[in-house]
Amino acid sequence: MTPQPLDPGQAYAGGGRAAFKFMAMPNSDGNFGRFDAVRLSNHTQAWSSRWPAPLTSGALPTAGGLVFAGSLDRYFRAYDDTNGRLLWQTRLSNAVVASPISYSVNGKQYVAVVTSSGSLHTRALNTLVPEIKNPEGGSVLSVFELQ
Repeated sequence: MTPQPLDPGQAYAGGGRAAFKFMAMPNSDGNFGRFDAVRLSNHTQAWSSRWPAPLTSGALPTAGGLVFAGSLDRYFRAYDDTNGRLLWQTRLSNAVVASPISYSVNGKQYVAVVTSSGSLHTRALNTLVPEIKNPEGGSVLSVFELQ
């Protein structure tokens, strides 16, 4: 981030005062997406998953042993919460821009997530990985039934 300084005598009125331009660190392996699980009992890493696209959602752990998360390249994934093994993935209509939620109706469990291109976060991350092209506009709510 590059700070945008105030002019002499100008009062700060809130809002963002920085320009976002992300860049790879020297000797980067190109895997900008990283998802880590931490053992809360001793603060050690339980597992880590890496891929080229940055993570753009929060993580949703479920009582059934799954953890869901989405990334800039439009993938929504489910991991085994004990070892991080990828169990399922699907490519959605746009970047995942919200934390997934889970709910139950009539005994069936669902996971829902929102995709869009309008997020400041996703637009800033595109400066890091300009090769990832997502559609302009078009917010969608995707819902999946867990089996």
